[in-house]
Amino acid sequence: MLRTDPGTFDAMQARALELGTREGGAIVSGILDAIEALDEVVAPQAIHLGLGWARGSVRFLALDLLAARDPEAARHRAAADPDQKVRGWTPRRPRERITSAGETDSRPRADERGHPVPRNAQAMLFPE
Repeated sequence: MLRTDPGTFDAMQARALELGTREGGAIVSGILDAIEALDEVVAPQAIHLGLGWARGSVRFLALDLLAARDPEAARHRAAADPDQKVRGWTPRRPRERITSAGETDSRPRADERGHPVPRNAQAMLFPE
């Protein structure tokens, strides 16, 4: 939903806060997964929302996104987390892909029009 209409961030954030820790955490995780759809003003707000969420799994996602912007801030934030598992967080390395020439390629994927392809996107059976 956020990828289709980035303007829905405020409504999605409000709904996540209404639902509470578990169900709202699923919404916040979805927001963080679609962060590339948000502009440079809203994306930090989404990361901040995730960093403050009660579920550690959501904070893990937010820490990875923060690390892409400010690795030192992410390390400090993780070290101060109340959850031992989150304190043990380490940044994820980008996945590498093997090209047809057998070389590794860690660049973000793009579709035929040059638009970024989300990392968890599935291939379409009948492309547009």
